[in-house]
Amino acid sequence: MATALTLAERGYSVVVLDQNRIGWGASGRNGGQLIGGFAGQGRMVRQLGNEVADAVWDMGWRGHEIIEQRVANNGIECDRKHDYMDLSDQPAGGGFLRPQPPARLFPPLG
Repeated sequence: MATALTLAERGYSVVVLDQNRIGWGASGRNGGQLIGGFAGQGRMVRQLGNEVADAVWDMGWRGHEIIEQRVANNGIECDRKHDYMDLSDQPAGGGFLRPQPPARLFPPLG
């Protein structure tokens, strides 16, 4: 759906085919979750360096902004929430839960 919408926004004529109604399958059943960040961020920094890792991080959050803008521009009715929590059933998160850098804020698109 995102690809079709992007192409339509750029002036292409687009047709979306789905076995059922549009968004019925897996793409429409994710609960609308927008979760920032990546698993293995520390490893990404070590392997790619700070500059590339920062660019990848920025792209992840930029995607959220694109979705927010599309919701507003297309009058999409949804129950957006801006909360998120990592949970673990292991003591101290089993090493999984570590402080993450705060989300970066970007200027509006377009």
